[in-house]
Amino acid sequence: MNSIIPPFKNFIQRQPKRTILILAIIWLALYGINYILHSIGINFDTPLRYFPVSIFSGPSFHYSGLPSIIAFLLVTVLVMKYASQMNWISIWIIGLLLIILGNLGQGSFDAGFFQPFYKSDIQYYHDAIKITSVRSFLETFNDKQPELLTHSRTHPPFAVLLHYIFLYNKDNLLFLSSMFILLSSLTIPFFWYIVKIYGATIEQSNLIALLLAVIPAFNIYSAVSLDGVIAMTAGMFLLGLCLILKRKTVILGFILFTLGFVFTNLLTFGGFFLAAAAGIIGIVNYIKQKRSDVLTATGAIILIFLLVIYLLTHFFHYDHIRTFLTASHLENPQGSMIFHKPVEYVMTRIEDIMEIALFLSAGCLIVFFNNEKRSLSLRNSSNAAVLTILSGIISLLALFIIGTYRTGETARTCLFIYPYILLAFIQTNAITVKDMILLATIQTAGMQICGNYFW
Repeated sequence: MNSIIPPFKNFIQRQPKRTILILAIIWLALYGINYILHSIGINFDTPLRYFPVSIFSGPSFHYSGLPSIIAFLLVTVLVMKYASQMNWISIWIIGLLLIILGNLGQGSFDAGFFQPFYKSDIQYYHDAIKITSVRSFLETFNDKQPELLTHSRTHPPFAVLLHYIFLYNKDNLLFLSSMFILLSSLTIPFFWYIVKIYGATIEQSNLIALLLAVIPAFNIYSAVSLDGVIAMTAGMFLLGLCLILKRKTVILGFILFTLGFVFTNLLTFGGFFLAAAAGIIGIVNYIKQKRSDVLTATGAIILIFLLVIYLLTHFFHYDHIRTFLTASHLENPQGSMIFHKPVEYVMTRIEDIMEIALFLSAGCLIVFFNNEKRSLSLRNSSNAAVLTILSGIISLLALFIIGTYRTGETARTCLFIYPYILLAFIQTNAITVKDMILLATIQTAGMQICGNYFW
């Protein structure tokens, strides 16, 4: 562990004190505002003591998870040392191992990989085990939607059906958990290729993909969360978009682009984020370069998804649009908070952004706001990587502004945004990236072994 201290000290010394101070002041001020509002009796849907973490059981040290957390730290340090000698397959396997080790820090296999499915009686799992026929479930979904459990009723039916398919009998939690972990981990090689397409070296691609695997958001929520699978399908979409944008194997790019968009939108209504991000890129490219390929591809996948919706309605009598409208009403029965709960609207928007920042890790956040160390100028929208980053951030902020994600939990529900953010480090020098990996690993280790983020 002594090897951890010098990089941490050097990292702090290499960062402008002004950046760290400003971020700390902003963070403390926003935490203080939330605390004061709660204290004077203005009650709204944000946590008090652990703001901005939406779901947190409170500090509880998982002593039995300590060996796994030590292994998690040691594996990360070892991989950083030999990163230049690895390839995407190695990084994928190691990333998968780190996800498993990190979640074993919860204290047991049951706590890390089974309880998120079955505990609390409100999960997709509890609706999935009631299914007797896929066709019947789809045909009756629109009528029964309001009667479903908390998560199921605000998602398309395929979120529940995915659990049902992998269960294939009501007791097979091991297979269900294994498939979710495996599918979620595919985000790592997808992201590796995205970074490589944008000009990173093999070592840079290895390190930044490793960084994704160890940041708190991905390590904690990718294991047995539907949102980990959604991050994978969104990563597939992003890889396809990048291939089209950089004009590399365009046919393969369009296939990934289409499949990623369709699968994501069948699992979550937040999938229209993808169309918004691609649309921004397409419009900017058309204005600046007179290129219409991305805009045309975006229009095509929307039409393809509309065809999928029509086929579902025709053959299974399932109305996707009606499901969306019902979910919106169930989530916000009084309409947008901005009109009837303005204080709650503002504070939950702040909570959304702060939770994403916290689960990104402190080291990554500091470098992201340090132009010199980040190296990639976010003002250069002519750069394809910068345009991709900005399109993702702008699209997500637009969702926040219209009132989406009213209950926070954005580190989980917006897991798909982290590849866009981490692209900002593709030109960051290897020393700084290794510092970020180490600091993210330490933060994740502490968060995994000292708390529970069960949702």
